[in-house]
Amino acid sequence: WIAVCSNNEIRIFNQFNQYKCETLIQRRCDIIYSICELDDDGTIVSCSKDKSIIIGDQIIPKAHFCIICKVICLSGKRIASCSSDRTIKIWNSNPRYNNTPITVLNGHKDEVTSILYIEGRNMLISCSKDNTLRLWNMLRK
Repeated sequence: WIAVCSNNEIRIFNQFNQYKCETLIQRRCDIIYSICELDDDGTIVSCSKDKSIIIGDQIIPKAHFCIICKVICLSGKRIASCSSDRTIKIWNSNPRYNNTPITVLNGHKDEVTSILYIEGRNMLISCSKDNTLRLWNMLRK
């Protein structure tokens, strides 16, 4: 599968069906910056310019104070988001989503532009416009 975001739409293409668009998901948000899929049930998670995170049909409005650059799935039914507000937030991805993050990771001095999760080591790596990479031990988060 290949997913493409444009404005407030996510289009999912099937590479085994001549790359035809098989699913169109409309989002009630501004420009979508990042998407991921929950491993347990295939729910689509997205983040956008309007600072919101959408998990399936549930919205976490104002999840960050600034633009959310990326959202990824973690083990243990969690998602992580990074933002121009210099933070990384860890969220519960179970139904009955909460507008309060499980934890907030602080430490970067500028916009956090990307995050990567290494499941085998239970480690999160973040990069920032402050020219640093940070390693976060997710066992305690």
